[in-house]
Formats: sequence, C-alpha cells, structure tokens
Amino acid sequence: MPTITDLPDELLDEIAHLLPKGTLFSLCTVSNRFQPRATRWLYRSLALAGNGETIKICKVLVSNKLAAISVRKVLLWPGLAFSRLSLTGG
Repeated sequence: MPTITDLPDELLDEIAHLLPKGTLFSLCTVSNRFQPRATRWLYRSLALAGNGETIKICKVLVSNKLAAISVRKVLLWPGLAFSRLSLTGG
C-alpha cells in the first residue's frame, strides 16, 4: 500500500507550502525526506520580533546552509527587535 513518502517531490513541496510553521518545524525532525522541504518553507519568510529570537535565528542561518539560502523575506519590527537606543547608539 502506498504511503505519503511515495508521493513525488514536487507534491511534497506543495504540501509543505500549505502547512503552518509549527507543523513545518515538526516535519524537520520527522523524516529525512521531509526535512529539506519543510526547512525551505519554514525559513522562507522570517519575522524578527525580539533580540533573543533574532539571535537564535541568526545562529541557525549561520549553521544551516539550506535554511540560509531559503530566506526570501525578513521583517524587522521596530521597537520589538531592536530598541531605539541600540540603533542610534544613544
């Protein structure tokens, strides 16, 4: 009996594209076949909303080449990701 892992790669990519980020994160740890597809969609659009979160994501991007090359959009939320004082040096 066929399973989901028997589906073509293109179809798995389309499925991954429709999933919420929490599910994509889980898929990264479930299967070697799903991991690259989930990673591409998980890191495609990043919203950085805090210094701690920003540092964690930057560390992942430095250590995970697939995650780094998957980034297409980065949203920075002024006032959340960085304080005004840290941006102006004051």
